[in-house]
Amino acid sequence: LEQLGMAATHFDKTCSVLLRRVYSAIVPQGGVELLFDLNRRDLHGHFFREMRRQEKDLLEGTATEDVLADFYMHCFSMLQWVSRSNYNEELVREIGEKYDRLKPSPDNAVLIEACSIGGLIWDAAARGEGETRAKEIRRRLQANEECLTETIGPLPRFKHYQVQALFYTHLRTDPDRRLLFLERSAELFSNHPEAVPPKEQALTRGKIAETYYFASRFETAMELYERLFEDHPDVLGKDFYHTTKFVQVCIINGRFERAAELLEERFGAHVSSGRREMGTMGALSYAKLYLCSDQPAQAKEFIDLGIRQNRKNFYVQYEIELRLLETAYFFLSRKSEFV
Repeated sequence: LEQLGMAATHFDKTCSVLLRRVYSAIVPQGGVELLFDLNRRDLHGHFFREMRRQEKDLLEGTATEDVLADFYMHCFSMLQWVSRSNYNEELVREIGEKYDRLKPSPDNAVLIEACSIGGLIWDAAARGEGETRAKEIRRRLQANEECLTETIGPLPRFKHYQVQALFYTHLRTDPDRRLLFLERSAELFSNHPEAVPPKEQALTRGKIAETYYFASRFETAMELYERLFEDHPDVLGKDFYHTTKFVQVCIINGRFERAAELLEERFGAHVSSGRREMGTMGALSYAKLYLCSDQPAQAKEFIDLGIRQNRKNFYVQYEIELRLLETAYFFLSRKSEFV
């Protein structure tokens, strides 16, 4: 403040103006699109503050009830995607209840309960409490399913099926049941495309492709990912998780040029800038590509880069994976003493 010759209040306002300019440069359309972008980048502090700011502007402006209700529904959906350390069930219910006051319906109770159960599943999985809490969560899932009468609309059904798939992913590992509920979700938005946001449709299709990937059905996974990335480039352009899986499927199927193209397009800037999470994820993928295409020397450069970028107390899975790739490098380089 002394160097700038500014008072604290002036500095705060200047930072606010600068932040607004940054937002408008990255997401010129603003609004819900900006919230989605902040959410997918895991900038949760920014996401929560921007959500409250937009809500305040809508309430103080001339927004209609329909516009406000749409805003709350978008926020309600995005709150399901935050990391588990930032998940706030009270906030989810608060936003859901605000939507219900504007558009009361029996659908809302099913929708809110499905999303609350989803939060419980993530929390139980993160804490390693799946065995102890699965029975109670399953009971709530069954009770919510009993509310799916013929009059319940497609969106709450979609959310409920999504949570069923989540249950069979994290608490009761059953790939067939997971795929069953994901495909039920896809069938719903195929028949009612207006009821489910396009972004959620895209992410569901990504989960289906991922399920085939985990089942080692790599050709099917490749076809599904190719169509998905063609149909939803706007969503998948900011979804690094499914991009990574797509890259790995390309490598497994010997599509090295396609894998390199995806990596350069989606991860190149993050790797070169040294961004911790995305940079490390990109470095891992580059290393896999070069190891599998018989270029171990290039792979070692990215393995070393990933080790430098990743902090052991940040994401231990990356550390383990990097050490495995390092071992593979030494094996392929015939350095048995290091192996």
